[in-house]
Amino acid sequence: TTASTLTTARATLVSQLFSGPLPSEVGTLSSVASPIGGLTGLATCEKITMTAYPSRPRVWTPTSPGTAAVILHQGHNAYTEAGYSVALQSLLTNGHTVYGMVMPEGTEIASASGHTGTPLYQFIGPVIVTLNTALATYATVHMVGLSGGGWTTVLAAAADTRITKSYQFVGSMPLYMYPSRDWEQYLPG
Repeated sequence: TTASTLTTARATLVSQLFSGPLPSEVGTLSSVASPIGGLTGLATCEKITMTAYPSRPRVWTPTSPGTAAVILHQGHNAYTEAGYSVALQSLLTNGHTVYGMVMPEGTEIASASGHTGTPLYQFIGPVIVTLNTALATYATVHMVGLSGGGWTTVLAAAADTRITKSYQFVGSMPLYMYPSRDWEQYLPG
């Protein structure tokens, strides 16, 4: 595999996802209460508002932030899984600002507008807007995905090289090994 082959494959993926370039929107931030209680070393919690997507990621900033941010993507289970709060606390303790995301559900998918790409843009688009928002403050952004967030991490990192490092857990396995899949994994293309 050559660099030009990867560049061509990435351009094809982005074109199929968005019918054009990656989203350029930068979200707006507003202070909110953390949906996860008991976090230590937390300075602020904010919500990202996007015009193109109904997704509302959270931004947890530690009291002593470092130089890198991490997008932590849960998948379908909001911020309720025990593993999410453990990962979030660990990242905060290590000085990372955390941009927390979950996958869109039902009415969120139906209300995303203004796009002509495959339905997958509704999963990847909010990640790219969150990445744009993080890059307005941080030069380095990594991404970690759990479950469906792992699947999203694989696609987002393949589409956008500005994600410096990506780690997925459980979310992307060969289809023959994972017979019970979510609807987005059945889509053609």
